[in-house]
Amino acid sequence: MASLAELARPLYDLCHAKSTYQWTQMEALAFQTIQQSIANVPTLEYLDYSHPIHLRTDASDLAIGGVMFQEYDDSVHVVQFLSKDFSQTEKNWSTIEKEAFALYYCILHCSHYLSGHHFILQTDHRNLVYLHHAEVPKLVRWHLRLQEFDFTVQHIPGSTNIVADVLSRICPDCVQTQVSSVIAAVDLASDRAQHIAQV
Repeated sequence: MASLAELARPLYDLCHAKSTYQWTQMEALAFQTIQQSIANVPTLEYLDYSHPIHLRTDASDLAIGGVMFQEYDDSVHVVQFLSKDFSQTEKNWSTIEKEAFALYYCILHCSHYLSGHHFILQTDHRNLVYLHHAEVPKLVRWHLRLQEFDFTVQHIPGSTNIVADVLSRICPDCVQTQVSSVIAAVDLASDRAQHIAQV
């Protein structure tokens, strides 16, 4: 399910050893939103290795988001949504570290699909195109770990990175609106692909 980590954050917070169990309206809203999201999840499709594989990633100050998809038959076929909430330490990282971690996390999370196959990694953070030149130890470690994968990093405008952007910006206070935004973003991306194919 798209952005489960962000949607369930208030519920996860109840499980911490140092937290006091207190069911408030925010937890109830998160629970109801997850129930509604499960009922309204967009249909995911199987990966077809005869078509190019795309993985789009994005990071915000709160979380990372990604979507793996393919474009063929004049439509977008979503294979998987990804999201992960940042820990307190990760929230203090620089922008390049957050964006690189989005790339790193999404590739490793999809490794069972991507191993042995070329794919296109799309990001709206231009510096990641030059990740192989990184000198920051953390980025070098991540780059070395990803060398087993065959991918090309491609910069895309932020305006076309809708789904990954929405998945990386979900906050507990505005969960319902943003779940609708994710579904609308998938529909918009599909409509844009159809429009481009017609032109």
